[in-house]
Amino acid sequence: MCISCEIILVRIFFNISLVMILIMFVILFRSILNNKARSSDIIEKKNSSVNQFPSKANEERKIKFLNNKKFNDLGEFLFFDNPSLFKFNDVLLNLDNIHDFDMLSRNARTFGIEIIEELPSLNSLRVKILKPNKFAIETGSLDGKISLERNVGFDLPEFPDERILEQEEPFRGSAMEWIGANKNRKDRGTGVKVAILDSGVDSSHPALEGLKISHFSMLPEDSDLTHGHGTGIASIIAGQKDELLGVAPSCEIVSIRVLDEMGKGDAFTVARGIVKAVDEGVDIINLSLGGINPSAVLESSIKYAREKNVVLVSSAGNEGGEGLAYPARYSEVVGVASVDANSRVSSFSNYGTGVDIAAPGVGVLSAWSSQEQVLFSGTSIATAFVTGAIASEISRVRSNDSNNVMDALYNNADETEEPGVDKWSGKGILNLRRVEQRNEKGIYDAAIVGYYFDPIHISSEGTKPFLVTVQNQGTEWIQRTSLSVQYKGLNKNFLIGNLEPGEVRSETLYFDADKGSSLSVNSEVSIIGKEDSYLKNNKRKSLLTLP
Repeated sequence: MCISCEIILVRIFFNISLVMILIMFVILFRSILNNKARSSDIIEKKNSSVNQFPSKANEERKIKFLNNKKFNDLGEFLFFDNPSLFKFNDVLLNLDNIHDFDMLSRNARTFGIEIIEELPSLNSLRVKILKPNKFAIETGSLDGKISLERNVGFDLPEFPDERILEQEEPFRGSAMEWIGANKNRKDRGTGVKVAILDSGVDSSHPALEGLKISHFSMLPEDSDLTHGHGTGIASIIAGQKDELLGVAPSCEIVSIRVLDEMGKGDAFTVARGIVKAVDEGVDIINLSLGGINPSAVLESSIKYAREKNVVLVSSAGNEGGEGLAYPARYSEVVGVASVDANSRVSSFSNYGTGVDIAAPGVGVLSAWSSQEQVLFSGTSIATAFVTGAIASEISRVRSNDSNNVMDALYNNADETEEPGVDKWSGKGILNLRRVEQRNEKGIYDAAIVGYYFDPIHISSEGTKPFLVTVQNQGTEWIQRTSLSVQYKGLNKNFLIGNLEPGEVRSETLYFDADKGSSLSVNSEVSIIGKEDSYLKNNKRKSLLTLP
C-alpha cells in the first residue's frame, strides 16, 4: 500500500475516534443532567409532602389533628411552614393524658418543637414551635386531645391613680381594728401554711422579723432583687411587730416568686407556682396579681389546688371597670374587691361576676422594700386581708373544711352598696369580729351600712330615689329598731321590726337634684328595748355627690 493511502486511513480512524469520544461525553453529560433533575424532583416532592399533606396518611393525620385540638388564636397559622411570620416562641400545650405528655417530652424534635419548661402534674408543656407543619402532622398521631394557647402575661395590678385616691378615705393604721381583728391574735394562724405568689418577700424587713418563712422561685433567672409588693402582702397576712401585726401572725409563709422585680410574669409560671404551693402542703394561696386573658394551664392548676382543698384568693384588679382580672374571675377562686374607710367600694376596684367579698384597700399601712413602711392601696392589699382572715379562722376553729370557713366569712360579711349579693362587693365587707362571735349568744347589734343610688335612676332627670340600709349584725333577733334620717332640713323616722341575724332592711328616700349636686345625710339607728352591743356602727354622717 502506498504511503499516502496509509496516511488517509490514519486520519479517518482518528476522526472516527474523536467523534465517538464526543458522543460519549454528550451521553454522560445528559445522564448527569437527568440525575440532577430526578434528585430535584424528589426533593421537591419531599417538601411538598410536608407543606401540602399530599399523602393519604398525612391527610388523615391532619384531619385527626384538626378534630382533636382546641386552638386559642394559634391553630389557623399552624399550616404555614414559616414560623418567623408568627409568634410561636412561647406556646402552652395542654394534653389529655400522661402518655401523650411523655411522647412529646421525649421526642420534641420529632414533633418540631423545643421544650422550654414542663409541668407533669398538669400534663402541660411550655414550648417553641419550630416547625408548625411538622408539629401539625406528628401530633395527629397522639391518642388524646391537645389544646394550644399563647403564654399570656400576668403582672401586679397597676397602682390606683392618685386623683382617684383623693376621693377615698384612707385607713392608715386603723385597718386591723376596722375589720374587727382580735387584739390578742398573736397565736392566730398557728398550724396554717400560706403561699404568697408574688414578686418575692424580703424576710429581713423588721416587720417580718421572727416570721417562719421559706422561699422558692419559679423564674428561670432568679435574682436577689425583690419588689416591695410581696413584702407588703406578707406584712398584712403575718406581720410580727405590734405596729404592723398581721391578721394571722403565727401562720407559716411560703414565698413563691412568680413575678420579676418589675412585677411581670406569665400564665405558665404562675401555674407552676400554684402547683409548687400545693405540693408544699399549703392551705391557702394568695394571688395579688392578674391578667386580662384566661389560660387553660392556669385553670388546670387552680383545679389541681381545689382538689387538694387549697383555697385560692385573688385580687379583682385596679382598672375600675367591669370584668375581673384572671385568676379572680374563675369561680374556684375567691375574688376580692377594695373598700375605703367609709365602707364604700373603691372607685378603682374592678367589678362584675367573680367578686366574692371586699376588704380594706385604700391607704393601708404596710411594710415595703428597704425596711420601708408605706400606705398601700389597691385590690392586692385587700386580698391579703381576706387571706389572713381565712388563715386566722382555720387555726381558731381547727378546721380543715375550707368550705365551712368561707361560709363563715361570707355569712358574716357587712352589707354595702346594693342590698344583697352585688357585683361590686359580692357578699359584703369582711368583718372578723362577726366571724369570731357568730356562735355567741346575746349579741344585739343594729348597724347603718350605707346608701345606695340605683344607676338607672342616677342618669334620669328629676327626683332620684335612694336607699338607706340597716343590717342586724348581731347573733339575736331584733324585734324593733328605730331609724332616724336627717337630710335637706328634714327629719325622717322609720320603725323597723323583726330583723333576724344578718338580715338587711332598706328605706327609700328621695333627692331632687342634678348631676354633680351634693347631699348631706345623717342617719342613726337604735334598738328598742335592748342594749346595743356595738355602738360604733349606729351612726353614719355622709356627703353624697351624684356623678
